[in-house]
This record gives sequence, structure tokens and C-alpha cells, in this order.
Amino acid sequence: MTGRPIISIAGVRLSFGGVAALDGVDLEVPEGQIVGIIGPNGAGKTTLFDCISGFRRPDSGSITLHGSPQGDVELTSRAPYERTALGIGRTFQNARLFKSMPIRDILRAVQHDRMKRSGFFRSVLGLGGSVLDEQEVTDRADEVLELVGLSAHGDKPAMELSTGMLRLCELAAVVAVRPRLLLLDEPSSGIAQKETEALGPLLRRLAEYLNATLLMIEHDMPLIMGISDTMIAMAGGRVITVGPPAEVREHPEVLTSYLGAKATA
Repeated sequence: MTGRPIISIAGVRLSFGGVAALDGVDLEVPEGQIVGIIGPNGAGKTTLFDCISGFRRPDSGSITLHGSPQGDVELTSRAPYERTALGIGRTFQNARLFKSMPIRDILRAVQHDRMKRSGFFRSVLGLGGSVLDEQEVTDRADEVLELVGLSAHGDKPAMELSTGMLRLCELAAVVAVRPRLLLLDEPSSGIAQKETEALGPLLRRLAEYLNATLLMIEHDMPLIMGISDTMIAMAGGRVITVGPPAEVREHPEVLTSYLGAKATA
């Protein structure tokens, strides 16, 4: 990979019951790119995301975020909410939302850490700073809803949305917190082909809007090949190869382990 890394992963290992889910992962993700991760089920892709976002702690190794407001930060001892504050956002394979809430309110709620001028009594009394904070998070929510194409549905509870709209709502909620590094775990999962075709251009728009780096796990090969600047192939808890999409697709170990073809001599 070329360019300054936004995150560096060195020697990361994690085992469950003696089985290595991650087996010495070494990786640098270049800042400002869309980076795709492919690999068969059980390759360690989601487990790697869990370690980056703080939902699992590796047995060994380091994960360093570069260029945060606090400088370079080693993440393995940081809680998930601390990593969010440092600029890491994540979606999951299944949308995790407050499904009884209107989606505009969801987007307002996730911005609670932006309410710098509020405090309890200012909020209760509706005083100056609180009013300004409320307006800013509402404006931001409306802006992101428009960006993902959900403006007409802002007052609907999430439970009334289709699977495709739920995926967009989850994506909007992550975008609203302004991450520098956005981890997307199978964003096309469960949505229709027509929605998948529109997803690639949308993800590029979101990356530009945030000026963020996207690290994306995806099984839809046309989608991930078409959108990625760099691709990473994993199998058996380790990185097989890293490079431009066309090179990764033709790598012998990728053909064997992921695409099901036999490598030629």
C-alpha cells in the first residue's frame, strides 16, 4: 500500500478455544482510500473489525490509529466509545438501531457528544447554548438524511423501514458522528440487487462528504471490485495479499481459497 496510513495493525492474534481467528495480522490502511476486504467465511474479517472497533481485545499485537486529535493512539486498551470519540465509526452485518424511534431522532441521539454547550440544567430550561446545540444536531441529521436519500422518511420509526432502508439508516447514523475511519461490515447484506447497484456511488459520496477512509468487508464481488482503491484478501485468520483490485483478484491463493478455483503452476 502507498500513502500515509490512518491505522496500523501489527502482529494481531486472537484465538477462541484454541482456534486462531486472527493469526498474526500485519496491515496498514492508507488514509483517504476506499479499502475492500474479501475472504471466505471464517477468514477473520469481522473479528478484525471487532478488534479495531473495541468489541474484542486481541491476545497479542497492536492496533495504532494515526492522526487523531490525541495524536497516534494505541487502541487495544481503549473502550468502543473512546474509539468513536477518536474518529472510528462502524456498521454491522445486521443493522443495530433503536427501532421504535423515528430515524431523525436516531441521528440526533448519536450526536450526543456534540452537545458541548448544553448540560442538564441548560437543556431543561431551554437556555442559549442548549438551543444552539439542538439546532446543530437537527440540521446535521437532516443533512445526512438527504445525503443517503431518506429525507422523506425522517419521521418514520425505524421498525417501519424495509431492510434496504434500515441499512441506509444505520449508515446515516454512523456518518452523523463524523468518523475519520469508517468500518463497513457487508453493507450490501440483505438488500435487493437494484439497491446494491446504487450503493457503490453512495459510498463514494459519503467518503468524499466525510473526507474519510472507508474499510469495507463485502462478498458482492462486482461492488467491492468496482469501488475499492486497494483490496485485502484474508483466509485462515491471516492476510494473503494486498494490492489493486485487479491484482488481488488474480492472486493464486485468492483464486484457491476464495473464488474456488485451482491455482495454476
